[in-house]
Amino acid sequence: MIFVGLGFRKAVTTKSFENLFRQVFNLTELPGPIKALATLDTKALNPALQEFAAAKKVTLIPVSLENLQRQITPTQSPAAQAAYGLGSIAEAAALAAAGDGSSLTFRRLVSNDKMATCAFAKGSFK
Repeated sequence: MIFVGLGFRKAVTTKSFENLFRQVFNLTELPGPIKALATLDTKALNPALQEFAAAKKVTLIPVSLENLQRQITPTQSPAAQAAYGLGSIAEAAALAAAGDGSSLTFRRLVSNDKMATCAFAKGSFK
C-alpha cells in the first residue's frame, strides 16, 4: 500500500494537489494503490485538502507533530526545520502513516505554484 504525505501553505488550492499528483504520475509508476493521504494534524482540516481527499476517495490521516518529528527524512528543508523541528512534513507524514518498516518510494516534490509538497511511502497494511 502507498501512503502520500502532504505539506502545504494555508492558501493551498486543490489545483496545487492535483498538480503534484500529475507530476508524480508523469515521472514514475507507483508500486501499488494509494491507501491514504497524511499530513500534520493541525493542517488536516484545510478545506482544499478535505476536498482533494474526498475527490480521490481516500482516507486522510492526521499525524501528530511528535510522530512526524520521530521520522528520519532525506530532505532537510530549512523552513520545515525552523517551523516544526523536522526535515520535511510531506516525507515524515508519508513515513508515519505507512508505519514501522516503511520506506519512501518518491521523495519530496514541490508543486509548480510552490504551495504544496508531497512524498510517497510504501508500507504494509495499516
